[in-house]
Amino acid sequence: MEFKIEGLSKTIGKDVILNELDVRLKEGDVLALRGSNGSGKTTLLRIIAGLDKDYQGKVIIENGVTIGYVPQDIILFENLNVRDNLKTFCNGKNAKENMHMLEGFAAQLGLSELFKKKTCKLSGGQKRLVNFLIGLANNPSLILLDEVIVGMDESTVEKVVKLINSIKKDKIMIITSHQEDFLREVCNISGRLVDGKMELHYED
Repeated sequence: MEFKIEGLSKTIGKDVILNELDVRLKEGDVLALRGSNGSGKTTLLRIIAGLDKDYQGKVIIENGVTIGYVPQDIILFENLNVRDNLKTFCNGKNAKENMHMLEGFAAQLGLSELFKKKTCKLSGGQKRLVNFLIGLANNPSLILLDEVIVGMDESTVEKVVKLINSIKKDKIMIITSHQEDFLREVCNISGRLVDGKMELHYED
């Protein structure tokens, strides 16, 4: 599996947000997407996820590759419990297997005992965990995580790190975060957006 961006540019009015980006990632790569607020990180993830189609250049994703996108905003149904939220996002012919997979992930994250609890009753950090799981719902090959650990305590972040490291071997992942320790523990490639440009550097 390979993922490529070629000559990707994005402008809003007269502002150049992304400027002729070229990126190539292969299976097992986890890119730490760094940059200041407003540098275009979320815009880039939304373009890759297919949510923003107003750009120039190419996003090349192999046929059959599924995308899991975890946005900064919580996308849960507040009046459903945790289990029903997860089931809602598990769809297609492998829905039962994918739900079983999420149950295993939830156990690793310490969420199993909250399955019957309504989402509106969860803490901010717990909602973030469920939001994270929804991004994994259909066993995607390309996973985009935008500030996924915001509001999580240290022990919870450690569980997220362990889970990401256990599944990343056959995935391509792109992660934004301002938590450098977190990025160093899960990523093997670093890219920083500055003035719409980005260079990739492999981590030691």
